[in-house]
Amino acid sequence: MHRHSPKLARTFSLTLLVAALQLSHSAYALGPAETEAATLKIYVTGGGAADANLEATVRGLLNNPSTYTYGGNRRAFWAVSGTLRNPSPIPGIAAGTTVAFYKRTLGAAFTSTTVASAEAIEHLRTTLATGTAPNFNVPAGTVAGGQLALVRSDAGYSDTPLNLFTAEVNVPDGVSVPSAAALGTLVVKPINVALHGVIVTLGLRNALQQQQGLVVGSETEANIPNLSKAAVASLYQGRIADWTQIVHNGVPLQVAPGFSSEVYLVPRNPGAAIQASINARILNVPSNPRAPGPKRQDFNLPPYVYEPALPGDTDLIFHNFDRGTAFNWVSGDGNTYSEAAGLRRYAIGSQPADRNTGVAPPAASTTRGALNYRHIKIDGAAPTLRNAHNGTYPLTVEAVIVYRSASTPGGALVGTKRLFVDELARRIGSPAVLAANNNNFWHDWGQTGFLALSVNGHTPDATFSPANPVTGWTFGPGEPDIGRPAVVDDGVANPLLITQ
Repeated sequence: MHRHSPKLARTFSLTLLVAALQLSHSAYALGPAETEAATLKIYVTGGGAADANLEATVRGLLNNPSTYTYGGNRRAFWAVSGTLRNPSPIPGIAAGTTVAFYKRTLGAAFTSTTVASAEAIEHLRTTLATGTAPNFNVPAGTVAGGQLALVRSDAGYSDTPLNLFTAEVNVPDGVSVPSAAALGTLVVKPINVALHGVIVTLGLRNALQQQQGLVVGSETEANIPNLSKAAVASLYQGRIADWTQIVHNGVPLQVAPGFSSEVYLVPRNPGAAIQASINARILNVPSNPRAPGPKRQDFNLPPYVYEPALPGDTDLIFHNFDRGTAFNWVSGDGNTYSEAAGLRRYAIGSQPADRNTGVAPPAASTTRGALNYRHIKIDGAAPTLRNAHNGTYPLTVEAVIVYRSASTPGGALVGTKRLFVDELARRIGSPAVLAANNNNFWHDWGQTGFLALSVNGHTPDATFSPANPVTGWTFGPGEPDIGRPAVVDDGVANPLLITQ
């Protein structure tokens, strides 16, 4: 039996019930008052899928950085503060400059709309933060309570190319589709390749392993179950309502006792970069105008569809669906929904490949595989850096950082703000920085994370090396377009198309 009881809530009021990224403690970190009085404040909006990589890169620029979050570990709002390292890593900004970096996680579609329009949106204030560095907690509340302030974003972050958000299927309900002309006023900097993924609840992973003749419960790459892109597309389009309809070698999927056989789909809400990439790479939307889009949120008829607002909500849904425990989650429609205990469910959905990861095995980790879901193979390829490097994993996307130009409303980003954002874009696309950050993005079965781009001047190895995470695949110099096939960057204007 399906259970839910919706109630209205602010989208940032829910506290995630699982541990966030663990960060090092410093006794000399800036306090809340110093953060608000920072010499240099940088406000960024956009998708949350790659926040761990973004935060780690910002922290690498600063001495004794502190992290602040709003409403707990769900991280719809977060900030990092500290002083610029000595010697200064950014020419033109003095070492010791007090910096506060603010991130508003809205969904990648808002990367273009809020930055291109110079609209003031809610960003975190840290004056009311309490707790011990580095995980200060800003209590949940309202704008009237003082935790948030209306500020114009300096830059945007999207882990998929912005051209996808000119299609209505990838824009949140009630939000106008941005024009190509508006997007054309932005300075766009391709920075790295991110890996998106398809996840299943732990119980469903085990059932798929059993059906496919794999070792049930194994966490090795050889025993990761596989679904074809066609099967994933059929599920996302709402064509499969019961898990017994998934057949392998003539054998229907066996549903374990205590679990519902009804299909639960957990895509992300329209506006999320990962959902836009699933639409493009799996469903062929919007490039094929006749291709069906994903089934939208539906609590009444199977397959049931949940559209979580943030990656943290996806974590909540999968972890508790598998355990059959009660929980609340926030939808992309702005409502909080309550789920009763008792019903254990098999679910499939979308999550970045670097979620539910930790340090490399066999070292102990409190985060690696801690949540009750697992990534699966797509068309036989697991979401590893090695498979992204060799072109076999299909859900790779080019991330971008954008900011205003002189022709954008509000005028160009200039001065020390632009210097900081340019250096951030360079570093988050640096093989050395990504290699260090990727050390925290291990599953038991392999390493995932991010790859630097050869179009930014980096040289890929013929055989993948974790110390030099660079890919030669691109969607085109300067203007990545996920709607086209990826090509090998051979340095010429019309590179040879490669069939993946």
